[in-house]
Amino acid sequence: MLTIGQKKHQGFTLLELLVVLAIVATVSALVSARFGFNTDASEIGKLHKQLNAVIAKAQYLANLDRRPVRISVDAEKRSLLLEDKLVFTWSDSVTLTLAGASALTPSREFITFLPAGGNSGGQFRLHETAYPFESRELTVNWLTGEIRDVAL
Repeated sequence: MLTIGQKKHQGFTLLELLVVLAIVATVSALVSARFGFNTDASEIGKLHKQLNAVIAKAQYLANLDRRPVRISVDAEKRSLLLEDKLVFTWSDSVTLTLAGASALTPSREFITFLPAGGNSGGQFRLHETAYPFESRELTVNWLTGEIRDVAL
């Protein structure tokens, strides 16, 4: 029962709502920074998509032109080449290596795609140096040309 000097408390004050909103904003900013929602972590995703497209293009050109097509990785220049033409480069925060492939020089390895669908095989490894949990590996099967994509 209410007396003359008492008011019934309904709802929240503006100050209480602002404090809760500030807490929610702070927590969401911390969570997004922790789980890699930033521009550096997205670079590995962009490179991954570009690499998949280049591999598909090399397979297509080898079948279409009935000739071997080569993709090479130059680790020193941080560049990927298709038939010795620059396709893309990457920043210092990402490493792209090609393992299990043939080498032109110690820093430049390549995979050759053949008209019959096979290739020389190898593993492309993408690694984000600033975020160790951002790594991918694309394995190109030498016999079938199948690409196995694994997040490491």
